[in-house]
Amino acid sequence: MLEAPVFRPTAEEFADFTGYISYVEARLNGSGICKIIPPQSWSPKNSYKNIRNKLIIKNPIRQHVSGSNGIYQVANFVECNRPLRDFQKQAELKEKGTARSKKSRSNIEQLENWFWNNLCRDPPLYGADILGSLFNDDVPHWNLKKLGSLLDHLPSLPGINAPYLYFGMMKALFACHIEDMNLYSLNYLHFGKTKVWYALGPSQAHKFEEFAAKQFSQLAKACPEYLRHKTSLISPVVLEKNGFLVSHAHQEPGEFIVTFPAAYHFGFNSGFNCAEAVNFANEKWLEIGARAKVCRCVSDSVSIDMNLLRERILQMKASRNEDAWMFSCRCGRHEGITNSHDKSTHPEGNMFECSTCQIWGHVDCYHEYLGNHDVLPEDMFCYRCLVLPRKKIEDRQKEEEVDNGKSLEIQESPSRDGSPPKINVRITCKRGSPPVEKEMFKKQKVGGCG
Repeated sequence: MLEAPVFRPTAEEFADFTGYISYVEARLNGSGICKIIPPQSWSPKNSYKNIRNKLIIKNPIRQHVSGSNGIYQVANFVECNRPLRDFQKQAELKEKGTARSKKSRSNIEQLENWFWNNLCRDPPLYGADILGSLFNDDVPHWNLKKLGSLLDHLPSLPGINAPYLYFGMMKALFACHIEDMNLYSLNYLHFGKTKVWYALGPSQAHKFEEFAAKQFSQLAKACPEYLRHKTSLISPVVLEKNGFLVSHAHQEPGEFIVTFPAAYHFGFNSGFNCAEAVNFANEKWLEIGARAKVCRCVSDSVSIDMNLLRERILQMKASRNEDAWMFSCRCGRHEGITNSHDKSTHPEGNMFECSTCQIWGHVDCYHEYLGNHDVLPEDMFCYRCLVLPRKKIEDRQKEEEVDNGKSLEIQESPSRDGSPPKINVRITCKRGSPPVEKEMFKKQKVGGCG
């Protein structure tokens, strides 16, 4: 397995959260995660002494694992609330009572082998998704309560821009998943035993989804986004045998783990510990988030209104008297907010502004048929906004088909004179009358992006 990159920022580097994330992301070398060890001068909290007697573990889950040969399913059963001190006692008893040698208890690599060989026995309890934070309010940098990311422009979303606490014990695990809306995540281990991580680089996401769908075919048929349920687990040995490059990290107390957009990750706890995690976003993520899929079979699935988020970001820029505009093209060569006065931030190439969402993109990426026209059509649309007008026409015509016994065929054809593209709608009456063709120009404004 590939050891995940480890970074040790100076105090000055650590003070710039957004800038340092960009720095490490450019140096991942195919890994989906990295470890960040803060400078010694930084601390998230003065003391953890009083936590044990104050905290209540709400709705801990008992994790029952079934399967074999490296392919597993996790069933989570909610149990009653209990004080943290009782949870800790149970966790420590589990560690002492585990049937393994003294030698293996002191060696994390041997513990990993033991974990995968005993996964389906003695189900652990996991205190997961507990809303709250252990960071002091006055911690200025890398404070999970106030990271200063783009998600701050949204209302409070538990686990997304408001952190969750996680209390683990021996074998308590997190199954294969990517973050909601394909966001970044930041995980800090406050205290306790090692947390073991495995991850795939973002470039392997599609390949992994295809491989997992073959292993969990029934789940994949029931929900295309079943991996977001966090109940499917594949061992790293099986993944490597099938050509995947697996990143690997041991997170110790006082260390951060960062997961990156579309990086599948999973792992387990080696004993009693406490971690805190939250999602975050930067300007590079905006196009990634616009393409992210959402599970529709779970009522509380997280979905972010990307149009609203972009609007609030630009409003914030305007309030600071920054002459800014947003560039987010399907080619991915440049993403984010661009300052009109700083030409070094501008993307290269011939550009246009979408008439619907006011996001800029490359002309060639969306409207290749325009060639090198010096004069562009008055109304032009990005890919997302081009879909909605078409969908509205399809929905309307399908209603007519039901009402009047008609069938329809919709085709989009670019014009050769530089005018906006046309939608040709061919309607055939089932009663035998000749087909009727209509042309509809994409000139209408649309309320939101798709």
